[in-house]
This record gives sequence, structure tokens and C-alpha cells, in this order.
Amino acid sequence: MAYPLASRWLITKHRDDGAWVLILPDASEPNFRVYAEAASQDRANELVHRYMLRIGALKTG
Repeated sequence: MAYPLASRWLITKHRDDGAWVLILPDASEPNFRVYAEAASQDRANELVHRYMLRIGALKTG
């Protein structure tokens, strides 16, 4: 099953420290992909984890 509206959505969040987060809905499944770039790998991982938790909270309720 395709999700045509989801393929058009794109959410980015730019942080004050120069890092960014990209949230992309999957076009064929009810999932999101979360990408981040930051000064360190640890910071990028932290941002991805934070936004995954936010998406999960929306999903559950």
C-alpha cells in the first residue's frame, strides 16, 4: 500500500549548534526515517533518539 501524502512531507529542524534533523515519512510503509548531522557522532545519535521518541509518543497517543 502506498501512502501518497506521506511522500510529500518533509520535516527539518535546525539546531542552534549547527546540527540538523531530517524526518522523512516512508512512501510505502507507515514509518518515518530520522537522519541527523552534528559536530560529533554522539550528538547526532542523541538527536535521532530524541526525535524517534517524539514520533513514538505521537503514535501512542
